[in-house]
Amino acid sequence: MRILALVSLLLAFLLLETASAADPIRVQIHTVDEQPGRISATISVSGADGKPIAGLGTANFKATLAETPLNVSDLLGSSAARQPASVVLVVDVSGSMGGEPITQAKAAMQDFVRGLDPGDRVAIVTFGTRVTPWQDFTTDRVVLNQSISRITTAGETALYEGVLEGLQKIGESPPGRRMVVLLSDGAASSSLSKRASTIEAATAAGVNVFTLGFGRDIDRAYLTELAAASGGSFFQTNSSTGLRQAYADIANAIRSQYTVVLAVPSSVDRTQPAKLSLQVTLRADSGMAEWQLGPLPGATVPAFDLKLAGVAPGQKFVQGQAMYREFLRRLRALLGFMVPGFVAEGKAYLTVGIGCTGGRHRSVVVVEDLASFFRDKGLPASVDHRDLDR
Repeated sequence: MRILALVSLLLAFLLLETASAADPIRVQIHTVDEQPGRISATISVSGADGKPIAGLGTANFKATLAETPLNVSDLLGSSAARQPASVVLVVDVSGSMGGEPITQAKAAMQDFVRGLDPGDRVAIVTFGTRVTPWQDFTTDRVVLNQSISRITTAGETALYEGVLEGLQKIGESPPGRRMVVLLSDGAASSSLSKRASTIEAATAAGVNVFTLGFGRDIDRAYLTELAAASGGSFFQTNSSTGLRQAYADIANAIRSQYTVVLAVPSSVDRTQPAKLSLQVTLRADSGMAEWQLGPLPGATVPAFDLKLAGVAPGQKFVQGQAMYREFLRRLRALLGFMVPGFVAEGKAYLTVGIGCTGGRHRSVVVVEDLASFFRDKGLPASVDHRDLDR
């Protein structure tokens, strides 16, 4: 007797997802920390006017990992509950910043420090001809204000080396809410070959770099690229008022961040790379952000929960084979690639047939696992097991 197992997947409802609208809500993922069964993501949410949106609850958030829905188990939106932020101020102190520009910059940075939560840590790195670790991390606002007041200007613009030092410094802070805020009034004048390495380092660091261009001689292309590569934002201003407002906006964004805690079901295969998607909905408006995660170190291929009578010995036999686990991984990847194509063609359903002759219920195990795989992604799957004559 040959066993043929079928799994049918309804696709029609997916056609509703093919159209996308502009996102009136902007969602930014700043940091992601993953532990087995748990993801903690720091995000900011702002409206079309760029102002942070406060007062959101768990009902406003939806999340998926590898297209599997996740439960929002906690939402931390107050300074008392969430982890303190770590911020490195990277400051251009080249000769062109002398006089009124640095005076204005100092006042803006002192306002910035006052605008953070009391527990947030701040360090300062300056760059002129040389790069100087000016102030180590501290929460002491008096120490920070005094340190900012002592900043002086001179020399050339070691912009790229300053960025690299700032990224190295932020790496010394605890994992979690970490940001770099860069101020520059001109293009790099030394170590020009390091430009690309700063973009790579910012991307690899997994922290947001907010860039502020002060004046008319900034390297706008570089500051924009650096911010975009790291998930930060670029600001440009020619006035002291605009500079203070830019620093204030960044401080407000940091202060208004949410920490979203997500429960990851055991059915998600974290031995493979996975895309985290976070959607925020407020009344009729919504916005989404995504974050690519690599395989989780130490993760194992999910165990199968097969609830069919009489197949337990076959289930154990199949699940115990490394070749089967690799086969299943590849089959999932193939179907994950093909299903969007069926949707695009307007197909109403997909039928997958699996057969075996070995007498150990391999097809039953495969089909039940595929059905679970589709259901975890929110797709309605039905299963039909049949015995066919040879």
